[in-house]
Amino acid sequence: MKDYDVVVVGAGIVGCSIAWRLSRTNLRIALIEKGSDVANGATRANSGILHSGIHEEPDSEVFAMCQTGTDWYREWSSRLDFPLQNKATVILAHNKNSRQLLEKMAAAHAQTLQSEMLDQKATHARWPFLADSICGALVVENSAQILPYDACRAILENAVSNDLTFLPDCSINQAEDSEGKWVLTTTAGLISSRYVIIAAGAGSNEVSRFFALEASYQKLVSGAYYMLARNIQPELAEIFFTPPSETTKGIVLQQTIHGNLMLGPDAIASKDLTDEKLNWNRFCSLWNACQDIVPQLDRKEIIRTFTGERVNVGTGFQFDDHLAMKRVLRIDGVKSPGLTAAPAIAMKTEQMLKEYLNLPAKNSLVETRISIVGAVAEQHPGELVCRCEKVFMSQIAEAIRRGADNIETIRWQTRAGMGDCQGSFCRPRLTAILRKTLNLATSDVKHKNQGSQMFTGDLK
Repeated sequence: MKDYDVVVVGAGIVGCSIAWRLSRTNLRIALIEKGSDVANGATRANSGILHSGIHEEPDSEVFAMCQTGTDWYREWSSRLDFPLQNKATVILAHNKNSRQLLEKMAAAHAQTLQSEMLDQKATHARWPFLADSICGALVVENSAQILPYDACRAILENAVSNDLTFLPDCSINQAEDSEGKWVLTTTAGLISSRYVIIAAGAGSNEVSRFFALEASYQKLVSGAYYMLARNIQPELAEIFFTPPSETTKGIVLQQTIHGNLMLGPDAIASKDLTDEKLNWNRFCSLWNACQDIVPQLDRKEIIRTFTGERVNVGTGFQFDDHLAMKRVLRIDGVKSPGLTAAPAIAMKTEQMLKEYLNLPAKNSLVETRISIVGAVAEQHPGELVCRCEKVFMSQIAEAIRRGADNIETIRWQTRAGMGDCQGSFCRPRLTAILRKTLNLATSDVKHKNQGSQMFTGDLK
C-alpha cells in the first residue's frame, strides 16, 4: 500500500499545477494519470495562448485568474526552462456589428488592459496580408504564448525534484472510504490518501463515480486545428482572432513558438460528430473561414490536422467542494482560459485545502529545471535521428531517461516526427531505439498510451 496525504487525479495542466504547488509542502503528494504521459487531453490539443482576459468580464474571477496565471507562467518559464513569447492579441472585425462588439470589449477593459482600436485603413497598413473585408481591429497587449506540453512537462519535472510521486498508466478501478482514508484500487496497485483532488477534465465524471459523487453537467466541445509548415508567409508576429461567437472566442491564426502556422479551432458539440462527412465538412469550413481572413493561405503547406475536446459547464470554473464530508475536491469545466488560469486554480485549491490540512512548507526546495536541449548542450549530439526538426540521438536518449517509453512522448519532448514528413523517416528509427534501450519486443512498442501497440510482431 502506497500511502499519501493528497492524491491528485489527472496530469493535465491543472492537475500538474496543483501537484507542483502541493509538492512544495512537507506532505506526501502523488499525481496519478491514466495515460502514459502528462497533457494527454485538452492541454496537449491546445492553442497555447495565455489570454489577456479581454473576453471575460473585468470584475470576474476568471479574468483575475487569467492575470495571475500569466504572471506565474512568465516566472516559471525563466526558471523551469520552457519557452514563452509575449505577443499582442489582435481581434479582427469584418462588419459594423463586429466592430461595435470590439469597441464594447475595449471600453469594458479600459481600466484593466492596454488596448488600441484601429480603423480599416490603419489595420491594412499594419497587416497588408489581411482580406479587404476586414474593417478594423482591436489590439490587446498583456497576452503571451507557450507550448502547453512543454510547460506541463517542466512543471511536473520540477515537482518530481521536490518529492512528488508521478504514477502514469494508473487508472482507478475502485475507491473505498476506510477509517478516514481513501483506499484506491488502481492498475498501479493499492494507494491510500487522506484527500483526493479530481482534475481529470473530460474524464472527471468517470472518476467521480468511484467516490459516489453526482455527475456534473458536462458539454464536450470538439475543436479542430490545422498545422502548417514552418516559416511560410505571412509571418505572424501577433495572435489573430476572428470576432467571438456564442460557442468560441473566435478562430485563431498564430505562429507557434517553433515557427509553424497554426489555424483553429472551430467549436462543435462532440455529440454531433457522428460521421466522416461531418468531419470532412468541418475541416473544409474551417479552412474557408481562415482564407476569408488571410487569402494567401496555401493548402499545400498543411502538414497535420487534429482535434481536441474540452469540457464546457457554463460560466466560469467549476469547483465541486466535497472536502468537509468526503475529503474530495473536483475541478472541471475550465474551458478555454483554463490553460492560462491553471496556476491560479492551483493557488485556490491550496487555500481550500488549508481549511482541513496543515500545509508546512519544505525547508529546502529545488527551484529550477533544465530542459532536454539544455541538458544535452555539452554532450556530443550523436547521429541525426529526425532530419526535419534536427533532433539528435543525445536528445532521444535524454527523453527516454526522463521516462519516455513510447513514440508520442519522444515526439513531444524532442519534436522528432513533428516536421514536414510527420515521422515518415524517423519513426522506424525511434522504434528501433525504444526496442534497444528499453529491451522491448517489437510488439511492445506503443504509439502513445497502453493498448496502442503499433506492431503485432517482426517481419522475416
